[in-house]
Amino acid sequence: MNEYIEKYEKNKTLTFMYSGNIGLYYDLENIIKIIGEFKENTNVQFVFVGEGAHRKTLDDYCSINQIKNVKFFLIMFLKAKFSVLLTQQMSIL
Repeated sequence: MNEYIEKYEKNKTLTFMYSGNIGLYYDLENIIKIIGEFKENTNVQFVFVGEGAHRKTLDDYCSINQIKNVKFFLIMFLKAKFSVLLTQQMSIL
């Protein structure tokens, strides 16, 4: 995750992040409109961490419209990555 942060901090990318359930109770229609408005802006990115009923809909929308400034991560992936980083830090001590 540190490599990810460093990469986008250097570029001064504005990141909008949502972590949690990408589910039925969220205003997907407006989220899609906002993502579409920033499609060509390389200084803005959207990061979604999690799963849910609307995850595939968002992913499909981004693929069909060739939107490249939206990233999806699974929570389990981040937990595993954090665990490895934490283990590496502990071994240094």
